[in-house]
Amino acid sequence: MELLLRGQQFNPTDAALYQARALIQWQDLNKPENARALFRAGVRADASHLPLWQAWGCMEAALVSERTRAHKRHVYHLMHTRTKNPNK
Repeated sequence: MELLLRGQQFNPTDAALYQARALIQWQDLNKPENARALFRAGVRADASHLPLWQAWGCMEAALVSERTRAHKRHVYHLMHTRTKNPNK
């Protein structure tokens, strides 16, 4: 991460560096809000860098998919808890 930060000091408009930092924040550190901030900064630095847009979109799709799976598990649990204990 430190190497990426140093790279940005010397080349602040390199969107690939923002993308790399964002992916680390999301995939390694599980901090999607920090990743979003870095993706936004990368877009401001170079909106034509398509891999950055794609990585951002993939992250958002994965996060929605995680939330959907969690919601389905919750609903499944509620349905089966109620059918086993109809008085509740």
